Amino acid sequence: MVPLARSLRERVGKNYVLFILAILAGGSIAHSLVPPTPGPLLVAEQFEDVSIANMMMAGLVIGGCSSIISLLVARVINRCVEVPLRFDGPESATATNPSRVSESSGETPPHGDRAAKSPSSPSNESPPLIRALLPITIPVLLIAVGSLTDYLVKQNVAGIESAVWTDILRGMGNKNIALGIGVVLALSLRKFCPEEQRVTLVTRSLASAGNIILITAAGGAFGVMLKQAGIGPAVESLTGAVPGLLLLPLAFVVTAAVRTLQGSATVAMITAAGILQGFATAEALPFHPVYIAMAIGAGSKPISWMTDSAFWVITKMSGMTESEGLRVISPMSIAMGFSALFFTMLFAWIYPAA
Repeated sequence: MVPLARSLRERVGKNYVLFILAILAGGSIAHSLVPPTPGPLLVAEQFEDVSIANMMMAGLVIGGCSSIISLLVARVINRCVEVPLRFDGPESATATNPSRVSESSGETPPHGDRAAKSPSSPSNESPPLIRALLPITIPVLLIAVGSLTDYLVKQNVAGIESAVWTDILRGMGNKNIALGIGVVLALSLRKFCPEEQRVTLVTRSLASAGNIILITAAGGAFGVMLKQAGIGPAVESLTGAVPGLLLLPLAFVVTAAVRTLQGSATVAMITAAGILQGFATAEALPFHPVYIAMAIGAGSKPISWMTDSAFWVITKMSGMTESEGLRVISPMSIAMGFSALFFTMLFAWIYPAA
């Protein structure tokens, strides 16, 4: 969505940092709190008492509140840091038109010229809004319905367990089947892509998915290694003297430490979940274990800097320098993390049963 921020900057003529951070406030929070992104999905799987439906509902509520606060922080950062509109990203206009203004000048070409040749402008007809949203909404709804059906079965609701439609809903709600349906719906939109991109669309997507699978697998292995090394029992021994809600900041700090050192939010979440898995049970906590999962998600936000691949993706696509990225993205990631932790603790205090 970074090209959207560039387009908005061209039309409005200001607030480029705000547009970038607004995208970050919504997308990055959802990435760490709301399934079916890999981190929240795998944390829900590791915590036996946390369902995917629990993660979705808690993530949407806490993430929504956090994104509002983060957007207010984004306005402050926007006033303090000015980033000129450069064209040196992967979709650079200068790559296709060398006669454009030098990227080092930071000047914006005339609106009409840029709008006519902008790579972010669709060359084909755009899909209807509903069709564009289906690959996202259908898997989420199927997973939510499947999780709700599982819950009703566990509660021994009369007529649920033996019904044929129960098996159908649980099967369709399986995360792999639901996401597979989403892929099919996404592939149906290929005709709306620029013709030159259609040939490599699937291979590029598979390459991106392969990176995610490798990161997820490595993070899981790293978490198991730390667990076998005895870090889990060591952390558990500390929790005996930690009262109630202070368990949430502990989960936050453990995750944030891993995240800051090695960079990947997904790996940090998987690692922290493996360490904290032992005491994230309904019997051991004064609140629902989903709040521990939310604290882990909040801890995966700070601090985004040089070790984070997303830091480089955002800086390069937006044309920011490393220095500008540290002044824009890093403070924003801290604000997102602490605001998510605040609302996690607030809801755990007000509504501990989740």
